[in-house]
Amino acid sequence: MAYWILSGASDDSANVKLLEAAKKATRESSGYHVEVSATYDNNKITFSGDIAGDDFDLTLAGSSPIRVRSVRDKYWSSSDNGSSWSPTERDRAVYNLAIAAVSGHVPSNWRVEVVRSESIPAGSLIWLEAKPNPPPSWGDLNPNLPRFGIVQSGDGSTFLQRYKGAVTFMGAPIFAEVTYSSIGVIGRIIAPQ
Repeated sequence: MAYWILSGASDDSANVKLLEAAKKATRESSGYHVEVSATYDNNKITFSGDIAGDDFDLTLAGSSPIRVRSVRDKYWSSSDNGSSWSPTERDRAVYNLAIAAVSGHVPSNWRVEVVRSESIPAGSLIWLEAKPNPPPSWGDLNPNLPRFGIVQSGDGSTFLQRYKGAVTFMGAPIFAEVTYSSIGVIGRIIAPQ
């Protein structure tokens, strides 16, 4: 896969518009698949699943995986990968973590720069990085800064495919890596029987 580093002298307002358009297209699609790996205080949380609007079906990995599902503000959990379900209390913490990159905004005192672009079969994967303005002396590719991977297809449509950076989880800042796929393919989440 070819990639190149682009100069920081890019049109910030165009980059912000590209980022916001990609986030909106992902957020407002009929649904998508998400994979999340997040670290905080030497702990790691990993989960994946499908999201369609406010509904979700997510599986938290671990020695005892837990699957959580929400449909029309009703909640269930399963400890046997969906063979049996139990009603549960409202808990949107992992859902909020999964959608943080598509629903948050870049602060007005930050700038958005293209730092890398890759050719992919669907078109281009453009990496945008949000940086404070004025910039600190971290250099152009600081792994702690929010980085958004946006797919721009040959037909001009865009969506957010990857995110790496800080998000808030249960009131605390954590570092997350999120991958979005099957954009617009997931139609809806079905309530358990």
